[in-house]
Amino acid sequence: MSGPIARTALGGVLDAILEDQATPIRVELTEADGRKYVDILSPVQHLARSTSAVSPPTGERAERATTAAAQQLRQVWGHGFVPGEEVAIAVVTHTVTADEEGRASTLVDRRGLPAHQEGILLFGRISGTLLHDELRS
Repeated sequence: MSGPIARTALGGVLDAILEDQATPIRVELTEADGRKYVDILSPVQHLARSTSAVSPPTGERAERATTAAAQQLRQVWGHGFVPGEEVAIAVVTHTVTADEEGRASTLVDRRGLPAHQEGILLFGRISGTLLHDELRS
């Protein structure tokens, strides 16, 4: 597809193409001012439901498990994304300070990732929107 597409229609158009193709697609966008954006978008993969032989807990046991799980959940949301765009979610484990030339670097120990998180980043792959939510509270 080529030609002008309204910004408000872009997400729906890309979703339709992804659904039709059922394979990753390369998207090249050129803004009216000449700026160009290129990305690879992948169709959403629907996970098959588990067919576990273990029955879920019932009664008071199920209520306790649900309450305990809910206490560990935190909804993170934001706005400024293009409708229908893929938003990447990243867990922040620590931060560093950029040097006098604006450079930053770190080493990540994969063994430490699940245990410690300082925040969540939401990154719009089309809009470039970046939101940060701290999880310290």
